[in-house]
Amino acid sequence: MSADTSAVRAEEQLDLPALSAYLERESFSRGRKISVEQFPGGHSNLTYLLTLDGGDDYVLRRPPLGPVAPKAHDMVREYRLLCAVHPVFPPAPEPALLCEDTRYAGPVARGGREPATGVRYRQVGRLSRAAAQRLVRTLAALAHSRLAGHGSADGVALGAAAGFH
Repeated sequence: MSADTSAVRAEEQLDLPALSAYLERESFSRGRKISVEQFPGGHSNLTYLLTLDGGDDYVLRRPPLGPVAPKAHDMVREYRLLCAVHPVFPPAPEPALLCEDTRYAGPVARGGREPATGVRYRQVGRLSRAAAQRLVRTLAALAHSRLAGHGSADGVALGAAAGFH
């Protein structure tokens, strides 16, 4: 197990045989076995680490289980946004596949992940100097990317969706 993952929680298991069959049909796994772990610290979307034999890592995100507000947790929008953002802002995950099957729907982002720490507003004052500088540099790079000042990215509106504040 990775330092930042754990076993998948029992109530949040993926249908691994169905997922494996889907990824094979999409020529994604190409006969390689898939193992799944979970990033346990999320508060909303469920996030999994898919590791293919040979060591290729991918991140699969899906909406939370149960009812969700309309337009909330829009994995298709997230995928399209990442497709537009990654080429001009490489720190953003590179999407590899969009799966719209409701059993495990969500974008699958390419590996190259770095161990990350989520930063909540009330934690900002406790960041190490190096982490704070990296956060500021990354946000500045995003602000100066070709996306800055645009109202959309490849047809995906940037900013809050209608009805969200």
